[in-house]
Amino acid sequence: VLTLRTFSKVYGLAGLRIGFGVGNEDLIADLRRTQAPFSATAVAQAGAIEALKHQDRVKERVSANAEGRDFLFAALVERGVAPAESQANYVYFVPARPSREIADALMAKGVIVRRLGVGLRVTVGTPSENARFVEALDEVLAAS
Repeated sequence: VLTLRTFSKVYGLAGLRIGFGVGNEDLIADLRRTQAPFSATAVAQAGAIEALKHQDRVKERVSANAEGRDFLFAALVERGVAPAESQANYVYFVPARPSREIADALMAKGVIVRRLGVGLRVTVGTPSENARFVEALDEVLAAS
């Protein structure tokens, strides 16, 4: 078993492309043999080390993410959509209309969602971003 963590969302370091893994010593040794040299820049490593010193901010972000996810989940349920349970930084749902149609209409309104098969994945944002998604979704659904 290998547990992986990214510094992208909660630590706010998406642009640095850094994370870490925790696992059995033998598994880690096998992975290191195939690791590309200099796969993490010195800047990314320094940023990650500094970020680890601020666990109070991580707790705030985890809490804010959970609140945003709950808001999106409830908003979708209110609109008759059954989103999948999530503990991540996104909510997945299958709209009644084709996902491409909904995604394209949202994109035309400046709201980006990711299509995944027949469903859509909405990333949890700030409260204003989440509200903007719901507003745009209402406009798209009303236009059918």
